[in-house]
Amino acid sequence: MIGDGMFAISSCQFDAPIILSWPHFLHANQSYLNSLTGLTPDAEKHSFYFDVQPTTGTTLAAKARIQVSISSTFYAHVFRTKVCLKPDFCM
Repeated sequence: MIGDGMFAISSCQFDAPIILSWPHFLHANQSYLNSLTGLTPDAEKHSFYFDVQPTTGTTLAAKARIQVSISSTFYAHVFRTKVCLKPDFCM
């Protein structure tokens, strides 16, 4: 289940498991931040904004940042994978 601040766009991308969010999971469910280390969401750095001239309504500046993530499933029974560049030599 995708929580707040997460946008599953699989149906728009040929069923690829792609999820969009604000950088560092800003405004996302706290469980995402609790399960990862090194993320520091900061509204000043990671939010979306328009700088609009008040008289004409003209956009003077805009800033939009996104994070693209790939959804994956953890399988406990898969504990090791082997990369073999020469299949004839892999056992």
